[in-house]
Amino acid sequence: MHRRNIARARIAVQGLLASWLCLLLPLAVAASDSQPAQEEHDHEHEGHEHGAHVHGASQLNIALDGKQLSLQLRGALHNFVGFEHAPETVEETAALNAVNADLRNTAGLVLPASAKCVQASTQVKVPHVDAAPAQDTPANVLAEWQFDCANPEAISSLDFAPWFARFPLTDEIEVQWINAATQGGGELMRKALW
Repeated sequence: MHRRNIARARIAVQGLLASWLCLLLPLAVAASDSQPAQEEHDHEHEGHEHGAHVHGASQLNIALDGKQLSLQLRGALHNFVGFEHAPETVEETAALNAVNADLRNTAGLVLPASAKCVQASTQVKVPHVDAAPAQDTPANVLAEWQFDCANPEAISSLDFAPWFARFPLTDEIEVQWINAATQGGGELMRKALW
């Protein structure tokens, strides 16, 4: 990725987050598990209905509770590997395993070094890696990361360019954040970064 593109991504994210400290409280995580109705749609895929989710869009909740930074990502499996069916080839299996490994390592999300955050826990669910999703449910990737941050007030922006580069089928990420003082949200658009 070119330095100019990375700089644009950081500027776009800083503009979106402005002076907000990126934070997420446990109630916001639970409440965000379902998408707003106007953004949901049902679609037919491979002859059966997966349920409500949007190809190309993911949701990210960000919060801080004291010195613990929490992030929760949810998106259609298609956004990560280009398919939702059970893997049929060695390459498809490898793609699922690579996404699982990348998400366990935050898929390149860069936290400011000055925040001194250490990854405390990770939970990742990639359909077909551990278990196939039920036939009537959407094939969604779920990832949650917890960080212990010595200096959380140093988090004034996050760099999402690596995520968009790693997952090119993701066109937008709906971001919601909250802290003890305020909350907010917005959309990060791939086209705005390049």
